[in-house]
Amino acid sequence: MNYVKLLNELQTELDASAQCRQRHQDARKAFLMRFKAEEQKLRQKLKNTNDEESRCKWERKLGLVQEAYVILNA
Repeated sequence: MNYVKLLNELQTELDASAQCRQRHQDARKAFLMRFKAEEQKLRQKLKNTNDEESRCKWERKLGLVQEAYVILNA
């Protein structure tokens, strides 16, 4: 009977870790979507900007967004 308790406890722990993993994946996907949208906005601003100073600012921000995007994909 002791093994039944152990198996039930193990199953409970496995279910809990699977749920935690799913929440983690959902949060990661949400961040990826937000970074993708931000990247598109920055690309549009960069495309519409002619001022060199503003272009440098948008390129710097775009680089940070792309770096975060790469980290999340890793």
